[in-house]
Amino acid sequence: MSRGINKVILIGNLGQDPQQKTLPSGQRVTNVGLATTEGYKDKQGEWQEKTTWHDLAFWGADSDNITKYAKKGTTMYVEGSLEKRKAEGGGYFVTVNVKVSRFVDSKPASSSDNSQEEAPEIDPNNDIPF
Repeated sequence: MSRGINKVILIGNLGQDPQQKTLPSGQRVTNVGLATTEGYKDKQGEWQEKTTWHDLAFWGADSDNITKYAKKGTTMYVEGSLEKRKAEGGGYFVTVNVKVSRFVDSKPASSSDNSQEEAPEIDPNNDIPF
């Protein structure tokens, strides 16, 4: 029996400031939207851009770090897996459970001066709690 692969790699910009919440289990999660933009030429040869939004979930220590060091507009590289869930009002939504992430910006978007501490590496071995 063949095992499947569920992996997504994205580079894009955060669409809002990350907001952390604590679940009833005590687990910390940060959800934030990431925009990716692709360019292409249409039938008339004109350059067009298409933006796609992706819902990201960061867990545990990764949740703490993304909440502390990122803000709207931060450019991020993320690797994760897709999870499809039922929405409360009906329908479905897909979330990227982030396992590896890096800040692409030369310095964290939250720092406006050189006295800000460096953002730590986010642990790729941090387990997702499910």
